[in-house]
Amino acid sequence: MRKTIRYLLTAAFLAAMAMALWGCGQNTLETDLDGQAEKTVTYIRETVASPVIGSVGGEWAVLGVAKSGVETDKSYFDTYYDNVRAAVKSSEGVIHDKFYTDYARVTLALCAIDKDPSNVESYDLTENFDRYDELTWQGANAVAYTLIAVNVSGTQIRYEDEYLSYLIDETGKYIDEGNLQQIDYVSMGLAALSFYDDREEAADMADRATVYLSSMQGDDGSMGNCESTAEAIMALSQSGVDVFSDERFIKNGVSLGESLMIYSLGDGGFVHTEGDEQPNQMATEKALIAIDSMKLFKKNRAIYERKEQ
Repeated sequence: MRKTIRYLLTAAFLAAMAMALWGCGQNTLETDLDGQAEKTVTYIRETVASPVIGSVGGEWAVLGVAKSGVETDKSYFDTYYDNVRAAVKSSEGVIHDKFYTDYARVTLALCAIDKDPSNVESYDLTENFDRYDELTWQGANAVAYTLIAVNVSGTQIRYEDEYLSYLIDETGKYIDEGNLQQIDYVSMGLAALSFYDDREEAADMADRATVYLSSMQGDDGSMGNCESTAEAIMALSQSGVDVFSDERFIKNGVSLGESLMIYSLGDGGFVHTEGDEQPNQMATEKALIAIDSMKLFKKNRAIYERKEQ
């Protein structure tokens, strides 16, 4: 009961603040995406001065900065690429011997900075996309990001249809279970399915995922924490949904897009959950990707775009 009351009070506060800001001619997130992107890019560049291979302080930071449209010294991306090259060379092409989703994540970052993932110190990182048993063992998130990386890098793989069938089945299971803890997996699945909207089964599952995410949205407009909110924003924007104006994603007058600012500390950093006092690096990196996604949506583009053959 207390949680519901807190959500309602937060939603009412955000709605009131939004109305006040509009009335004063000041910016909401929707009208200040460029400003917020610049602020968060600055924060990330200060906290991740030398990005390396990793789910925090690595690819998501590089991708977010690269896709932000904020002018950034090329040396930042060169530093990351040099770190990748050194790691790949020293390990003889092995980024991880168990979690093969790492190859997809690195591929997405390399493509974002115009580097070729199929030739890093003479090693082809995309060869690992065809490890069906290992990727499906890791789960739907690994398969989803592998399919995204396949499309972004323009890589031809043997198991693309099998991965798609697997992802559709697993996403359906998550939706049927209705577990709040699995929102991120549904969002990741939706983002990957966006590349296959010409296939009826994939398009139908994408529709189900969109309805599901709307049903799981909280009274304050968010998905319960910064990372889940950011992941949903990215996936929906990728799928052509306006997270600021689509009525399915407006709760108590607060849109999913605007709700991201619940987790902002105001200095460019973001927290994991509302009320936290210290910034969270993963939350901040994911928030920047969400901001990038909303910016690109306004330009009829997406954070992940298919490389034409």
